[in-house]
Amino acid sequence: MTTSNRARPETEPVLPTSRRPVPGSERFERPAPVPRKQGDDPERGDRHERGDKDDEGAERRTAAEIEADIDATARRLSANVDELAFRLSPARIAKRGVDGAKGLVITADGRPRAEVIGALAGALVGAAFLLWRSRRR
Repeated sequence: MTTSNRARPETEPVLPTSRRPVPGSERFERPAPVPRKQGDDPERGDRHERGDKDDEGAERRTAAEIEADIDATARRLSANVDELAFRLSPARIAKRGVDGAKGLVITADGRPRAEVIGALAGALVGAAFLLWRSRRR
């Protein structure tokens, strides 16, 4: 296996099936991220570097920051619950099952697949033969 040093065109990453957006779920928009102060990145711990701590070593946050975090978390949870309810509704599950079965039997242009027709014809001939043999005895 050889690798090329040529620059590859940047493409959008392919998401696993479980993380792809469900068709029709556009109505469940993700909430906007909570605006934060410049240099306030909890991943990097900028507050700790600035020294924003009280005497006991806990971070000092204003009531507005705490409320904004709670509101953002509530919006995210609400959107997640709505999307899960949408994905797991019995009608959607049944529709995905029917679409999957159709995809196995019918081509993209709407014609039946030849191998499926052959398998059905073979099964029909086999069933007819077994029926014929059982009645002869």
